[in-house]
Amino acid sequence: MLRPLYTTSFLIDDWLANNDFFGARQVLVLSASSKTGLGLAYGLHRRRPEGPEVVGLTSAGNKTFVEGLGYYDKAVAYGDVTSLDASVPTAVVDFAGDGDVLAAVHRHFGDRLVESTTVGLSHKDAPRPPADLPGAKPRFFPPSI
Repeated sequence: MLRPLYTTSFLIDDWLANNDFFGARQVLVLSASSKTGLGLAYGLHRRRPEGPEVVGLTSAGNKTFVEGLGYYDKAVAYGDVTSLDASVPTAVVDFAGDGDVLAAVHRHFGDRLVESTTVGLSHKDAPRPPADLPGAKPRFFPPSI
């Protein structure tokens, strides 16, 4: 049951690394406690200290759990996106599919958001993101070649 999720995590990690993380110094994982998000965090964590910082965005209720995993350099609640340093080149991998959260990330980082990849939809009832977001244009994984 978990093999397809870990395979997806592995492929995303490999794709990011093959693209030199698009110049990002940190990768945000939205829905950090999701199974695929955890798999990606594990892969990215193994690249430390050379790889980018791994930041998990999660619900306030899951923040302590995510912090305790040891795969994330830091965990941040969805509502606290603005506490992150907006000057750091950042990539986001969105497993949540919450348009409001993704829009907050894009607006906070602006042009410093160098990659925005949507993988999942764990928040299936959440609104979709607006089309006119600053920073990298959101795209689905796997991106077209």
